[in-house]
Amino acid sequence: MKHTKGKWTCTKISSMDDRDFEIHATGIIFIAVVKGEIVGIPQVEAEANAKLIVAAPEMLEALKEIVHLDDNICCCTACKIGKPIIKKAEGINHPNHENYKRSN
Repeated sequence: MKHTKGKWTCTKISSMDDRDFEIHATGIIFIAVVKGEIVGIPQVEAEANAKLIVAAPEMLEALKEIVHLDDNICCCTACKIGKPIIKKAEGINHPNHENYKRSN
């Protein structure tokens, strides 16, 4: 599973009852909408959620630089914590992923 490439940005939009946040990738590719108060999430929390989503691709790439991906024996803290997160982000833990059986 691959995520949309390019820099992701967050834009505040106003709907009838709420201020939502749209996530876009470079080239105005629509990624998602983060809903706020209309679904019971305070606007400040919705904005924090949107900013976290925007940072996710860069955090994933940074984590891949830190973790020893080619070393199945390493038991350092970065690998113990990071490898499952990378698998989760890339959908490898999902039964429909082609590497699911080999990685579990």
